[in-house]
Amino acid sequence: MNSNLIYDVGMCDGNDTAHYLSLGFKVISIEANPLLAEMGKRRFDRQIQSGQLTILNIGIADRIATIPFWVNERRAEWSSFMKEIGCRDGTPCHSIEVHCNRMEDVFSHYGVPYYLKIDIEGHDHLCLHGLFENDLPQYVSCEACHVEWLDILYQKGYRKFKLINQADQFRPVKLNRERLPFRDQWLKVNNGIKKRWQNIFKVKYPYNSSGPFGEATKGEWMNYDEVKKLFLDFERGTNGKRTNEVSWFDFHASR
Repeated sequence: MNSNLIYDVGMCDGNDTAHYLSLGFKVISIEANPLLAEMGKRRFDRQIQSGQLTILNIGIADRIATIPFWVNERRAEWSSFMKEIGCRDGTPCHSIEVHCNRMEDVFSHYGVPYYLKIDIEGHDHLCLHGLFENDLPQYVSCEACHVEWLDILYQKGYRKFKLINQADQFRPVKLNRERLPFRDQWLKVNNGIKKRWQNIFKVKYPYNSSGPFGEATKGEWMNYDEVKKLFLDFERGTNGKRTNEVSWFDFHASR
């Protein structure tokens, strides 16, 4: 593990990359969308020239191949190798061919990072499967779409976990708070205000960013069973109905 290295897998608009660079880390940013990758190269030209940043315009898959990638024309962050995700809610999209590599091959070439951030719309688990059990990042975060992704982290050797709500000021998930009346509507309004606010004032963790990582995350670390139960209880919701459809949950893990 390289204690001065961070991977931003799913660079998108580059706000997470900018944060990691500001902390002095060397960064490997991975982005499948060629338009976003090119925008990142222009935004971070100085850091690329200095060697602090490398941007890889590739996708992550279970094999080395060229695969159709569905680019969402309205919301770039929804783009995905899975059509049902990239074209969700009937939004316009189109497919392009993108070269993909395996995560383990990227680790072998560029090194194992201190922190691995993953947000790649449906393929997060492929990054987790590529982790080397004998050489793990100190910290990992990924989207909390499926409890099986938490299982992979545990199987790889992680023992401390958090379930963080990106849409709620990066606070740890608490069921009583998630189930408050009109919470969905409140979060939509609050995040709309935040999105407009950051166009005027500089904010530490912009809308759509993954927020803090490692020991900077809010709340206490929990064990695997506690976080798994919390996630499954949220999925079941009240009377079997999931109550909050707008929150973005992330699993955070530490060795």
